[in-house]
Amino acid sequence: MVSRTRWFYTLVPVLFLLSACTTAGANPPPSATGTPSSSGGSIGLAVSKTCAEMSDPQCVSVNGEDIVRPSAFDKAGVDSATVDHSTKQDVVDVTFDKDGAAILHTLTKQAMQDGSTARLIVEIGGNLKAAVTVLHTLDGPELELLLAPDDNAKHVVQQISAG
Repeated sequence: MVSRTRWFYTLVPVLFLLSACTTAGANPPPSATGTPSSSGGSIGLAVSKTCAEMSDPQCVSVNGEDIVRPSAFDKAGVDSATVDHSTKQDVVDVTFDKDGAAILHTLTKQAMQDGSTARLIVEIGGNLKAAVTVLHTLDGPELELLLAPDDNAKHVVQQISAG
């Protein structure tokens, strides 16, 4: 039985759906249409706070959200990343490995505890992709990234694989 919990972060052009799945280690099925996918890699995750524009030298804008740039990111290991073209916008389905899922859980728990100005920061290929408001702690290994229309989902998958 799969339980999915979703939230939309609508203040930035990159929308993220975070999904908790009770079937740990489940990989998405291969696509019959040759959808780009990768095995392995990583995504950088951190927790930061919002800031007032230009209030701090480390205050940067991530898709319109001003946050203090994290000094370090946790590398969350990825089992697989696959492009899903079934929606109007491209989606990258990410399944973290056991350690990566633990990092995601720990950081979403920390963001919840840090309050309303805390953000989960997602970094892929050295680029800050999003500053996401966390509405609840995530327990599963799956993350669905809804990309902005100008993002190249295949390139994002390649960056995750290279991570």
